[in-house]
Formats: sequence, C-alpha cells, structure tokens
Amino acid sequence: MNRHAILTLVLAGCVAAGCEPKYVSGSTECSTKAECPTGYFCGGNGAGTRVCFKPCSAGKCESGFVCANDGVNTIDVCLEKGPTGCASTDTYYCKQTGRCWSTTVACTTGGTGGSSVPPGGSGGSGGSKTDAGAGGSIADAGVKDGVVSKDGPLSDVGTKDALVSCPTVCSTSQQCLGGQCCSAPAAGGECNQSPSCGCPTGKVCYPSAATHAMACIIANNLAEGADCSLGSSCQAGFGCFDGLCQRYCNSNTDCPSVGGLQSCDSTYWSDVDTTIPGVRICTRICDPAHPQKPTAPLLACPAGFGCESSSDGVSFCYKASPLPAGSTCTASEDCSPGYYCAVSGTCNKYCMANADCPAGQTCQQFSATSKAGTFAVGYCSSLL
Repeated sequence: MNRHAILTLVLAGCVAAGCEPKYVSGSTECSTKAECPTGYFCGGNGAGTRVCFKPCSAGKCESGFVCANDGVNTIDVCLEKGPTGCASTDTYYCKQTGRCWSTTVACTTGGTGGSSVPPGGSGGSGGSKTDAGAGGSIADAGVKDGVVSKDGPLSDVGTKDALVSCPTVCSTSQQCLGGQCCSAPAAGGECNQSPSCGCPTGKVCYPSAATHAMACIIANNLAEGADCSLGSSCQAGFGCFDGLCQRYCNSNTDCPSVGGLQSCDSTYWSDVDTTIPGVRICTRICDPAHPQKPTAPLLACPAGFGCESSSDGVSFCYKASPLPAGSTCTASEDCSPGYYCAVSGTCNKYCMANADCPAGQTCQQFSATSKAGTFAVGYCSSLL
C-alpha cells in the first residue's frame, strides 16, 4: 500500500518515507493469503516461514541488501545486510558454495572461488519474526506460514487411540477411524477434520506436527474466533490457526458470508512449507481500524490481535504487540491492534473514516487498494 498518488495536501510524517506499510525483503512475513506488495513475491526462508522477497534487479539490490541465491527460492533475491563476514565490496552471496562474490555467478557452478567466505558459510535474511499465531498453538494458519507453530506446538495428547473396529463394513470411499466410518483424510492419519470424524468424545482432529498427518488431541472447546495462541485447542470443526480458532472448510461456500465475501484458504506445514492436503480454513474477515469492536458485518478479532487489510477485502486477524502510535517497528505485528508499521518504521493508525483518527488528523487512502470486506481502509495523518 503506497501513499495516495493524487493527494494535493502535504501530509505530516509522510513526505520523506511515505505512509505505506513497511516491508523488508527476506524478513517481513507474507500475509495469511500469501500476499506481498507489488514488486515482491511470497517465498520460503529455509526455516519454515514464508516471507516477502524482492527479486534482484540485474543482479543488484538497494543499499543495505545483498543479491543472493539462498538455496531456497528458485530465483536470486535481495537479503538484508547479507551473511556476516562478506567484504563490503561483495554484492552477491551463493549459499550452495558458501561464498561471497563481487559479481553475480551461477551458484551451481560457482566453484570454490569467491572474494570472501563468511564464517560458517551461512547466509539468510537476518531472522524473520515468529508467526502471528505462535506461542503454543498446534497450527498457524492460512497461507502465510502454514500450520503447526514453531514456538511450542500442542503435543498430540493421547497419541493414537487403540484401534476400534467399525460396527459395519465401510464403503470403498471411507475408512474405519476410531470406530467410525469416515471419509479418508487427504493428509492421512487417524481422523478427518471436515466433517469431524474419527476422534472419541473429548478429542478433536488437528494436523500433527510430529507425524505430518491428522491426529486426535484433547479438546479445550474454544469457540470460533477465540484466542488459542497459548496452547488450548478449539471445538470440533475448528482448528487453531494464526493463534485463533478458525473454521475448517472445503470450499468458500462453507464459510460465513461477510459483506458478500467468503474465503476458504489452504494451510501449510511450517517446517517444510508445503500445503497440508485437504486442510483448509475460513479466513476471519475483520476490521483493521477497530479489531475488537468491528464495523458490521466485519468480524471481531480476540483481545490483543490486530487486523490486516488486503487488496481483495479478505482481511485477517493476527497476534499483535502492544507498541503504541509513533513507536519504532519493523512489521505490523509489532504495533498495537488498530495500527500498522509504516515504511518510515513507526506505528501508524488504520482508519476507515475521519472519526477514527485523533484530533487534528484525517483519514487518507492508500494508493494501492486496501479493503476490509467492502470498506476502504486508510491511514491517519496530520496536515502541515
């Protein structure tokens, strides 16, 4: 999202750096819908996290970044600062050979040359933020970084229950799971999440980080839209994705209609960055300016969660930090709910009308389309 191109008024704080959200190639995570701003693409970083990368332009990147073949993405990308130990004259890093170069090389045939070798031969993006929904949930959702949190996934409580035979012979399209005839889970395992089938009373079907298949775990019965980031599980029919309970679905029509929008999104295994077969969830279309008290018909995010808009209106909730307006930030997850991280590196307020802004500020539109449902989303700015 960029500063509105046709504004005739000069906006305070937006003259030099702009008010668009801040993105750092190789560091800022993709949105839950795998979206990145124009000029970036959503790729892997080798640690199970999907982040926005800017492709190298003719083997070159802006100041502070190095063009690199990181061994994960299929094209050369710009990484912030580059591997520790590269000479200041080096503008390219080849992870396959562990070498820094002053010119772009073919990594697969780069040989053992190179102007310098960083200690340990390691590169990378300098570390990406943890998932918005991390902190104990078994799954981080959407199409952002995938399911199964890196920060302490729920254990597969009770592991696999003792095999229970079905009272009748199941059809050829079904399997006997936990004494029930269930549709075979596309991801494999001991249960099917949609529709819920195969788990005994008191357990729910979740993707298992340990087995990369569906498993029955103890249910904590959290309702749709509840905060599950501390490790509690949801009711049957819901999974913990991006730190909140979201509805399993097979198609858009399985999801609640919010302003005429319905969105059933894929999920990913975070450690290998591949889709979980057959596991999809309904995106919670929320209100970026008022995440906890949304404008109808937008849906509420739990306390402590922010909401990010998108070009198609399918906004989504994410776990936010408590930094207030004006605080230094590197990503929107650093800012309080209702705020985002501007390209200037400070937390700025989302708005949908002037009434959402502090006294002396007005609501200005981003140049790139930014919506929540059918509502246009902008930012608060003072006039000089």
